[in-house]
Amino acid sequence: MKVKPLPGYVLVEGEKTKTSQGGIVLAKEVEKNEGIVVAVGESIVTEQMTLKCPVKVGEKVVYKVYEDEIDGKKLIRFVDLMAVIYD
Repeated sequence: MKVKPLPGYVLVEGEKTKTSQGGIVLAKEVEKNEGIVVAVGESIVTEQMTLKCPVKVGEKVVYKVYEDEIDGKKLIRFVDLMAVIYD
């Protein structure tokens, strides 16, 4: 399935959930809101301003919250992005 975020949103692929051999989902030691940007929406344009997407596809980001999940990827608003992680 292809997903194109609407203006003001990015699609982020987060960390994979670990499961045991029996299929039990294992708890993460520390909950991290990190992921790789896989798609970006267009800028938000109003009469007063333009809010451009602050990240590009492929960048690793930290985010506050996520809005919704589609095929294991998180749909996040531009304003909920907190940082870009550089190695």
